[in-house]
Amino acid sequence: MSSRGLNLQRGQECPNPDGPGTGISRQRGGSVSVDERSMRKAAERGVSIMDCVYESFSDIHRFKDGQYTYKRAADVDARVQEIAAMQGENANLSQIFINDVSGAPGLNAHTPTGLAPSVRAEIQEELRTEMRTELRQELREELREEMRQELNADREQRTKLETDWREMMKLFMTTACKSSHASESSVGI
Repeated sequence: MSSRGLNLQRGQECPNPDGPGTGISRQRGGSVSVDERSMRKAAERGVSIMDCVYESFSDIHRFKDGQYTYKRAADVDARVQEIAAMQGENANLSQIFINDVSGAPGLNAHTPTGLAPSVRAEIQEELRTEMRTELRQELREELREEMRQELNADREQRTKLETDWREMMKLFMTTACKSSHASESSVGI
């Protein structure tokens, strides 16, 4: 039996269902990269890969007791936490990890974060699309609010005009009645 057949029997290589490079390949020792773990977690949870990247990085690069596997991973995590602290409570660690830390220049040659450049580009494009969608929604909401304010102002102006018109009609009718009574009384003299 060839060594390749032996590896397949041991499960060291997974099949590529849609051609070369499409299956999940195992690394030595059975470890899995961040992008592969993120894809699995996203598929299991039914969420975007973006929601799982930082968690996958943390799972891979920490021991069970919480210590980092190596100093560079600790530095990357410290940078993510620092940026998150600046952004406040609602900071998305995965977005910070991808955009500000792992997407930084100089990391394309060697990816210490475990994200393949192709996956990082895919995730960054997904982020850009989400950001565009959010911006569109915010713009729509702003436009709707402006339109509501304009409609309310128009409605108030129309109500005021109607009220003024009614008062003028009352005044006109009162004046017309008085003048008709005055003309009738002058005819009778």
